Amino acid sequence: MKLISDENVPHLINEYLRTKDVDLVSVKELGLSRSPDNIITEEAHRLERVILTFDLGFTRLRNISGTTKYGLIIIRHKGKIPQNLFKIIDKFLEKYKDSDFIRKIVVIDSHKFRVRDIPM
Repeated sequence: MKLISDENVPHLINEYLRTKDVDLVSVKELGLSRSPDNIITEEAHRLERVILTFDLGFTRLRNISGTTKYGLIIIRHKGKIPQNLFKIIDKFLEKYKDSDFIRKIVVIDSHKFRVRDIPM
């Protein structure tokens, strides 16, 4: 799985995913800090990466529908990261780590994850 991590994703989560052999690059590492969602979406498409974010704004279909074939993973959580969030991430990776997420939206919270198709 190849991810591009939005700037609002805590470093702790990025590093955790890297320990799970997820190919992850952050927007900060790409020099795209403070870039609007559409620029990050374009870069994800160019690099053939799934966007990882805490930002529900990416769910606005104008940002992703028709723009990219690659997917979106949204982590829904505020405040201190609970340990069970990592357990849910582990369950998600066990099932989907080798998936391509073409035109999929994944929502992960501290209790479960859901996978949906991105409407055309």
